[in-house]
Amino acid sequence: MAKITGIMDIKVNGELLRTKEQSSELETGGFNREPRKGGRRVHGYSESVQEAMLDTVLLHASDFDVEKINGFVDATLEVITDTGITYLVAEAFTAEPVKVGENGEAPLKMMGQQAVEI
Repeated sequence: MAKITGIMDIKVNGELLRTKEQSSELETGGFNREPRKGGRRVHGYSESVQEAMLDTVLLHASDFDVEKINGFVDATLEVITDTGITYLVAEAFTAEPVKVGENGEAPLKMMGQQAVEI
């Protein structure tokens, strides 16, 4: 029986981030395809590039470096699953400034090249 992913560890430039349990989601990126229609038929499709995107929630603590996290550019992002699969996103960057909440949570969105399994 296959094991289902239940835990994801997130590393940026080799450093493990402190993430909230069950908060991470990776869109692997690749190509979006749109049908090309005419005369009541689908004649084919066109493609557009879709970036990889990671949404996660960081846990804010006394050693949390907001400037460092907001400054991620051209980073190596790794998403490591408990099923033994690791995805790598090259040239990753923080997509929007981190917001820190009173609940100790800080949502993080990163984007980059299409994720590849390593």
